Amino acid sequence: MVKGSRASSSSSANYARQWSPLTLATLRNIRERPQQKCNKRKPGSTVIFRDQSDYGYGWLLPGWVAEERRMRTGRRYTYYYDPWGRQYTTKREVLYGIVENAKVQLFNPVTILGGIFVSLDQWHANWCGRT
Repeated sequence: MVKGSRASSSSSANYARQWSPLTLATLRNIRERPQQKCNKRKPGSTVIFRDQSDYGYGWLLPGWVAEERRMRTGRRYTYYYDPWGRQYTTKREVLYGIVENAKVQLFNPVTILGGIFVSLDQWHANWCGRT
């Protein structure tokens, strides 16, 4: 089950999360990744997925997901995933990845984002706020 909540809300346990289609596609890609020893969930830890609609994550592009892992010791690890399910460990890596992907996408007439075909014109219109 995928968890998601708004930060610092006393009623967050009752919050029913509505994910965007791009976020759902990314979560599916993350789940389908081959499990690695370092990515296994530790006993007593909690995992929360967040997207650009969550407080503090508005800088993420549509389809990008942040995963917060909280250990029993209180330590928090944050991992970021692009729409294809590739993992990034820092915000700096994410921003670099966004710039590099944008350079590649400018030369492709059609881009596949999380299994959804998006033409460059659609992507640019959505990015600029035009629909």
